[in-house]
Amino acid sequence: MKNRKEWVLSAFLLVALLLSSCGSAAVLGDSASGSVPAWSTVVSGSEASKAVTFQAVDVKNETAPLTEEEVLEAYDQAVTAYGWFKLETLPCGSASAIVGGNLYQRVDYAGIGTLEELETYLRGIFSQEVIDRLLPENTDAPLYRNIDGQLYVIPTSRQPDPYKGMETIIVEQSAEDTYMVNVTVDILAEDLRTIAGLEVYSFPYQCVEGRWVFTNFKLVSQP
Repeated sequence: MKNRKEWVLSAFLLVALLLSSCGSAAVLGDSASGSVPAWSTVVSGSEASKAVTFQAVDVKNETAPLTEEEVLEAYDQAVTAYGWFKLETLPCGSASAIVGGNLYQRVDYAGIGTLEELETYLRGIFSQEVIDRLLPENTDAPLYRNIDGQLYVIPTSRQPDPYKGMETIIVEQSAEDTYMVNVTVDILAEDLRTIAGLEVYSFPYQCVEGRWVFTNFKLVSQP
């Protein structure tokens, strides 16, 4: 009986030793193959119980290059959207309301029915700094505002500067995440035909937080 107990105990110790050895072999196998996952614990040598280091794989988010056509299309979109504030406001329907002595009319434009939807649309074109200039907060008579959950506007219409003539647009890439849209505008004389001078503008089109936006902008044709 005593011998049987000793045999069972020996077998138990042998199984425990084998299990311990398998665990060590698995760890050493991964290390030897050089396969260390991102964010993994690496234990080595006799310092296994004390030294623990964390390794992270640095994954660089490379910015995909744009074509000239894509940048020019974005510029045209920006000109149109900026014009909603500086030239011709968004089209309106017949519904109207008077707030603070100002006549507002409800915007009638597919996809933009609230102030939040307008801001979302602008965020796809401009940086927040540009949007803040277009939609300033704490204004007594904002150009656009929500009334009963719908977008209203003070209808405004201005003509472009008649002394601004033809535009020449050149796109150049100045950095991996930046394109410059360089616009040269003919300045016309009193006869509105003769070129009296030139004006040059540069608008940076940059990748900011994963989206391509204009970080500075204006209408070159606005009065």
